[in-house]
Amino acid sequence: MSLILDKLGIYGWRQQEEHKILGSLLTGDPILMVQTLGSAKSALAKAIGKALGVPVGVYDAAKSMFEDIIGFPNPGELAKGNFKPVHTSITCWDKEMVIVDEVNRADPEMQSKWLEFIRGRTIMGYVTPCKWLIGAMNPIDYEGTQVMDPAYVGRFSLFLYPKQFLDMNESDRKKVIAKVSDDDAPALMHWMKKEKIEGNGATKDTTNYDAVGEKICEIMSQAAHLYVQMVHEMTYVNHFLARFAVSLKEETSKATKKDTETTPIIIDGRRAGLMFRAIIATRATEIAMANQCGTKLHSFQDTVLDTLKSAIPCGLNETGASSKDQLGAIERTFRNLQSYLDDERDPHRLDLLYELTSTRDITRKVEILLTEADLLGSQNKMSGWTRVMRQEGLDISVLALVALQVESMHNGTLPPNVVDQLGQKLNSNLVIPTIHPLTQTQMPFADRLCAIIDEYKEDNTQMPLRLMAVACVNEWLESTADANERGIPESALEQLERNVATKTQRLERMIKRGVETGADPSSVL
Repeated sequence: MSLILDKLGIYGWRQQEEHKILGSLLTGDPILMVQTLGSAKSALAKAIGKALGVPVGVYDAAKSMFEDIIGFPNPGELAKGNFKPVHTSITCWDKEMVIVDEVNRADPEMQSKWLEFIRGRTIMGYVTPCKWLIGAMNPIDYEGTQVMDPAYVGRFSLFLYPKQFLDMNESDRKKVIAKVSDDDAPALMHWMKKEKIEGNGATKDTTNYDAVGEKICEIMSQAAHLYVQMVHEMTYVNHFLARFAVSLKEETSKATKKDTETTPIIIDGRRAGLMFRAIIATRATEIAMANQCGTKLHSFQDTVLDTLKSAIPCGLNETGASSKDQLGAIERTFRNLQSYLDDERDPHRLDLLYELTSTRDITRKVEILLTEADLLGSQNKMSGWTRVMRQEGLDISVLALVALQVESMHNGTLPPNVVDQLGQKLNSNLVIPTIHPLTQTQMPFADRLCAIIDEYKEDNTQMPLRLMAVACVNEWLESTADANERGIPESALEQLERNVATKTQRLERMIKRGVETGADPSSVL
């Protein structure tokens, strides 16, 4: 249940959402509310403006002509070679808060015109007094809505979804029904001119906007000081976001291979900066409200995750389940890196967790999972092995074999359900490893390819290394099978040799993990 919004007659919002709204008031970064008709999106924005006592301008992104916003040019000033618009009651030049309704009904031309104003609060380079901007829109499946340009979407800091009436609890639904605004029942007073009924709640909004505005100002004043302090002290949030962005792209890129209708989540510099400010501002507001209003203070990790889900636009231009998939990817990525936000941070462990989520080298992933299992924790191990199992079109037989042998010597290295899955990854090539047939272009390299493999013996101790060498050679043969008549450059073979050396060294470290338990080295196979 919200505190400030309830006092403004806006019901059904979670307290965490209220913190984010107030956080946006703290920084002035624009927010966008998304929901169906009648969910009080515009009413919320107007109520906040009224409580703060600032001039508010309300514009329809689809219908408002740009002349409505800036005013028509003053002919007299134009004659002098100056541009000076005529100010009216609806132009933006005295508005400190601007509400942009029907954000996704604007056509592409109008979207491009709004870009400058939403982010920089300027129009053709002229600075406006606007400090706060709140947008509102219906979901994309509503008739008349337009696909939004990514640059247009990228101007907003947070994306909030108010509850629909039927999703509220019964108490809030009753409050919504009883709520009276100044524009409700406009003719009733005409028939009751002789009776003093003002202020009884039947025909007039009885919200004490001044009192609510005063409380908002008190909270914001304390939150502003906290914000400045936290920006300097919480540099680890910056570190977390820098790695979160890379890991999230990797996580959603893998999902894209299975579902061509979704695209990877790419966080650019502007979005990362908006996310950082939103996290700090939301936390500062939470602390200020806990101090002044006695509200519950959630853990910082919960605050970060909740804010991240609102700070990354998911599904605004799409219908269906894609937004749920993206939100799931955001949470999985966060869980893998949340240790960055712990009070006691182990730099080595953090680097390992980041590498586990971001590296595309499957051998390196398995090496981390086997050699650093004690540091990772059960949840991160399970997540890491899930990524390994999801690899498509990649033979991981050798890695599966080594992992199972390490588990047999060091019980508990693998999560229980992973053991059976790895067993299914083994194939017959492990018994008699063979290389693929060579093409005519590859034939000159036959002796050197055999030498690479023969560097590792066919005994129990080195067989996993030999298997890995064969796998690397086969990958190389596949990648060079279409080489043209000019042949294969020497550098390609040198790269293969380096690749084999790197991966076999990693295998040796994995095997050592099992040997350190006291097992016989020859029992690795």
